[in-house]
Amino acid sequence: MNSSPVFRPVVGKNYHQPESPFRGRTLILGGSHYHSDPKVVRMSRADLRREYGDFTEFIVGEYLDPERFENWIPTFSKLINSVYNRGTDQSERDGFFDSVIFYNYAQEFAGGDPTQAHSIDYAAPENHESFLEVLRTHQPEFVIAWGLLLWNALRNNWGYGEADRTPLKVWDSAFDRHYVYPWEGRKITLIGTTHPSGGYASKRHHEIFQRAGWIDPLIHADQ
Repeated sequence: MNSSPVFRPVVGKNYHQPESPFRGRTLILGGSHYHSDPKVVRMSRADLRREYGDFTEFIVGEYLDPERFENWIPTFSKLINSVYNRGTDQSERDGFFDSVIFYNYAQEFAGGDPTQAHSIDYAAPENHESFLEVLRTHQPEFVIAWGLLLWNALRNNWGYGEADRTPLKVWDSAFDRHYVYPWEGRKITLIGTTHPSGGYASKRHHEIFQRAGWIDPLIHADQ
């Protein structure tokens, strides 16, 4: 099995550099890509790797182009705004992607639009192995995973023992999509969010990110 990703991750130029606003190397883990051409959707992984390996980079570029607007673009903005606990401008959105890795877990197109997200097997071994390859290559300390489909596909053991699944106390309730994995003599913190395309509670997620130690409490301050 070729475990290298089909859709290569986008690695920001300030990934874990002093310019990054985060407390550790961060992987933003999306669910899947979509393509309107059924022939492309049916392509083998080998063909997709050869012809669409830079598709994630294309999507991030589309998002960051101020002249573009697609229905999916607010999905990215909701997550970024929740990090800062306010609306963000173009320079802050650019800075966000400069500071993280962005990667989609499913290594095949999930049909033509998000309504077909259930058409693929997120838990397929190939997806897990490619994800582990990204972890080995880039060594993130935090993984921010979007949505329940993805969360349910992620394993409790990434090869170095079971994750610590102690919930976080957030406001008056427990947040249980918070796992800490042993990984090559250190730890990786996984935070599972509501998918930003849906009923995403920005202020609550900002609090979750603080409690998990991903962001500094001062990151939300209007400066």
